[in-house]
Amino acid sequence: MCAAFGRTLMRMLCRLAVALASPMCFGELMMILRPLRWLIWPIVWSSACRPALSVPDMAAQVPPLSELNGVTLDMRASALMSQRPHAVAAPYQGFRETIGTYSVLYEVPGSVQDGQAPPGWERLASITASQQLPSTDSTFRHWRAELTRIRTARQSMPRCYGVALASRSDSGAVWSVSGAELFVFAHAIASTDRDTARTWIAFGIAPTADRVRAVFGFAEQHDCAIGIGAPAG
Repeated sequence: MCAAFGRTLMRMLCRLAVALASPMCFGELMMILRPLRWLIWPIVWSSACRPALSVPDMAAQVPPLSELNGVTLDMRASALMSQRPHAVAAPYQGFRETIGTYSVLYEVPGSVQDGQAPPGWERLASITASQQLPSTDSTFRHWRAELTRIRTARQSMPRCYGVALASRSDSGAVWSVSGAELFVFAHAIASTDRDTARTWIAFGIAPTADRVRAVFGFAEQHDCAIGIGAPAG
């Protein structure tokens, strides 16, 4: 299919050259383009022959990401809106929808504050499904259980990151998948006020988790086999 597309592209370029140039100029143009043919094929391959990054395939062990049939990383916002009709515009973020107990964020660049949908030509940058949990202990127990479950299912060890402060504790595990990164994060902000305490776990996928790690402030890499301790409370 890729080779056929390349031949079609070359035929179109040749016909355009014939239409815009005299026969003599066409011959000269072909002499110029001939040494560049090896540069054209990589472009054709990367743009037309790049496999779609299917989210359910890459996150088969991670609900609710595994339930997002038809969703691919890098798909356009217009296609995402058609595929996920219950998703609503999220200011500065993209789209958000509720799936079971999870709040699913589809991050799309170009999102605006007034609640309008992002431009249809912008592409999906990442997906994060977060679930709020009742306490710090339950959040990190859940995180360690999910880390073990996914590690066993994928038969591979993730890279682990964490931050432990007096008022905040974060842990993250990241797996490299086909052209993207799958991550599981746990987040807890301690507070004596139940209304301001925040504890949740998040599952996500992105072309790279570096930006997400930067947002959470992860700096140190930990041994996933040991796990990351969480403050009691």
